[in-house]
Amino acid sequence: MLQQTQVATVLPYYQRFLKAFPTVKALAHAPLQRVLKLWEGLGYYARARNLHRAAQQAAKEWKGKLPADPDLLQTLPGVGRSTAGAIASLAFGKRAPILDGNLRRVFARLLAIETPLNSLSVLQQLWGFSEQILPRDRVADFNQALMDLGGTICAPRKPSCLLCPVHDLCQAYRIGIQGRIPVSPGRKALPHRRVAVAMILRDNQILITKRAEQGLLGGLWGLPEVPISKQNNLQETKQALLDLWGIEVKIAQAIKPLDHTFTHFKMTYYPLVCHYISGTPKARTICRWAAPQDLSNFPFSAATLRILAHLPTFAQVDRGPAEHISIAAEEPHHLTPFLLK
Repeated sequence: MLQQTQVATVLPYYQRFLKAFPTVKALAHAPLQRVLKLWEGLGYYARARNLHRAAQQAAKEWKGKLPADPDLLQTLPGVGRSTAGAIASLAFGKRAPILDGNLRRVFARLLAIETPLNSLSVLQQLWGFSEQILPRDRVADFNQALMDLGGTICAPRKPSCLLCPVHDLCQAYRIGIQGRIPVSPGRKALPHRRVAVAMILRDNQILITKRAEQGLLGGLWGLPEVPISKQNNLQETKQALLDLWGIEVKIAQAIKPLDHTFTHFKMTYYPLVCHYISGTPKARTICRWAAPQDLSNFPFSAATLRILAHLPTFAQVDRGPAEHISIAAEEPHHLTPFLLK
């Protein structure tokens, strides 16, 4: 859970997760949907799927117990060299090095590395240093102390060098360049995608859809989406919903757009409150009509939860099949006046 997420954020999730799945076998036998529901809002959902698959592998191959060998640990889904080293050293006392994101920064400052840390040669240097400084005894305490140092004292910005127990050994501190290490590799601008998200209401229910197990937000539930551009108008969006999802709708209301950043791209969601007219969801994915009070049973992404928070009451929107809703008769017709800055 701590991969790419801060401890303060993880703690309540960890406590709930451990209470629900106190053993590896309990996690292995749990439905993936329950695992994802307990992970809901934490992000990077591939971690939850990998953890579930890793538990199943451990239950099958090692009777529900993790191996102490770092090489065997790396055969588990989602477990790389650093995670394997952390498990082997912290849980089993093995003399295994670690190199998480924080420690790359710590070691780069200790060694005054003024080149980007994503090159193979630098990574090899950092791994070599991590192995070199390992003590023979109390490896678990040593590795934990390193991670705590990187997570607290040796912060990405404004490190607390005067409080650091190893600042006398830090080459970057000695020459005064710790503030510019690690050196940024220079990132390209993230691609920007836009999708219209339809809250389709019918008979006191909303249409939700389950994503494929693999890929972005895999296994989570969401709402029907269609790609759009700045030039899309409401008629084109309604036609896209019909073509992609097999559902004809009347768009009742446009909600303020929502921006969300993923690892490799930015997404802007344009939520639309829609009134169902006709059609049956196509078999391109799993769909179902759900009552609002049942939505808490399904795992959604944080972005979808924020969109669902704008879900109006059915008394406001759904007036039955005989009466279509209109707010200003859906005028103006372009999405831009409603949604785009």
